[in-house]
Amino acid sequence: MAGRRAIQELWKGALAMPVARIQFETVEVDSNPATAWETGRYTLIATNGSTMDVGKYIVVHETRDGETKILYDNILQNKYAPEGQVLLPAIRDDVVTLVIRVARIYQPSVEQPLLEASLTRVFRA
Repeated sequence: MAGRRAIQELWKGALAMPVARIQFETVEVDSNPATAWETGRYTLIATNGSTMDVGKYIVVHETRDGETKILYDNILQNKYAPEGQVLLPAIRDDVVTLVIRVARIYQPSVEQPLLEASLTRVFRA
C-alpha cells in the first residue's frame, strides 16, 4: 500500500464496518523502566449480535519526560462505546494519531512522516 489515496480507502472500508461493540480480555501485563505493555484478546460484535472478528491486541504504555503516556487507554475506559454506541470517529482519530507516531519513529526528521515511511513497517510495528 502506498500513498494518501490508498490509506484513505483502507480507513473508509474499516469505518464502514457495522461494529456495535468491542470486548477486551487482558491476558498479561509486564514492564521495564521505559515501557509497559498489556496483551490480550478482543472480539468485535456486529450490530446484529454476531461475532465479526476475534484476535489479539497489545497496548503500549511509554514513559516520556517522566510522564506516563498510555496509548489506547481509552479502550480500557470504554471511551469508544459509551452506553453501547460505538464512536467510530473517535476510534479513527486515535488510530491515525498512533499510526503517525509510529511513522515518526521511522522518519523522525520529516514534517509528514506517514507519507515518507514504509507503510508495511508502520503497520507491522
